[in-house]
Amino acid sequence: MEINIKTSVLEKNKITLAQFSYLLALQNGFNTTTLQELHTKKLLLDRGLDGTYYLNRVGNDFVNKVLVACIDTSKQSKKDIEEIARALQKMYPTGRKAGTNNYWRGNFPEIRDRLTVFFKKHGEYSKEVILKATQKYIDSFQGETGYMKTLKYFISKRRDDGAFEYDLLTFIENIDSADEDGGVLDTTRLI
Repeated sequence: MEINIKTSVLEKNKITLAQFSYLLALQNGFNTTTLQELHTKKLLLDRGLDGTYYLNRVGNDFVNKVLVACIDTSKQSKKDIEEIARALQKMYPTGRKAGTNNYWRGNFPEIRDRLTVFFKKHGEYSKEVILKATQKYIDSFQGETGYMKTLKYFISKRRDDGAFEYDLLTFIENIDSADEDGGVLDTTRLI
């Protein structure tokens, strides 16, 4: 079975992705036994005080793994995505980000997979545009990397509220923007 869900169609029908996903799950035999099976496979956390099950990190990683495996990257070849991932890793600092256990460059499969999902969600961009946007992001910190995101979080980051941030997309869409003073778009530090 292949399922392709367009958010524009959902919006037109005034239904959220979460609501549609639930309806689709019910249509495919979802019930409490299914929930218990997922919990047994350790893809869900125990129910919270409100009785709701929550997706844990293993479950979230599993969903992303399946989504990445199902993505058709025929327009943007796997080789192109791998070249971009390697080039981005070379642009980032080496080692760990200070005060964290996160490595600046992450690992190759993770960066490749995030880029694959990024292209699926936001369309395709040339290697040159991606590298230019990334370089502008890195340069905007003027060597002060304390607030700079690691590469994986620069591409995409899930916030606590479940929404995603795409700093790479922001820099791509504003690649030729200038500050009010006419300078290239830079982040500033408060001292």
